[in-house]
Amino acid sequence: MVRLARIALPLLVLLPATLAAQDPAVPRPPHRPPEVTDSAIAAGDSLFHGIAGCSGCHGPRGIGTDSGAPIGQGIWMHGPDTYAGILGRILHGVPRQFSTRGLAMPMRGWADMSDAQAKAIAAYVWEISHRFPQEPGH
Repeated sequence: MVRLARIALPLLVLLPATLAAQDPAVPRPPHRPPEVTDSAIAAGDSLFHGIAGCSGCHGPRGIGTDSGAPIGQGIWMHGPDTYAGILGRILHGVPRQFSTRGLAMPMRGWADMSDAQAKAIAAYVWEISHRFPQEPGH
């Protein structure tokens, strides 16, 4: 009986943690696409808040403004939340007639950005929109 208790007690202690880890209701961060690297995120953060002017419309934390839709809350109104979908919207913009704010998002934002810069911003936007839970700050 003592031997059974020595085996059963640790199992009973571990069981709730094991079940919680398997709970499908617990959100899990998705795996990063290969293009979303730490260096790309850092470069995109700098561009988003700097010369590209993204934060002017989408807000410094990506939660949206009167001029731009929220992009940092995992809510997507203009296509999929994939890296490729985000990059496509940066490169090709969002026409005014499809905008939720009545304003067009110009191709490549408000800057004459290179493909590499657009890819970095896409990596940053992907990262801030897939955080679980949403982190304070930018």
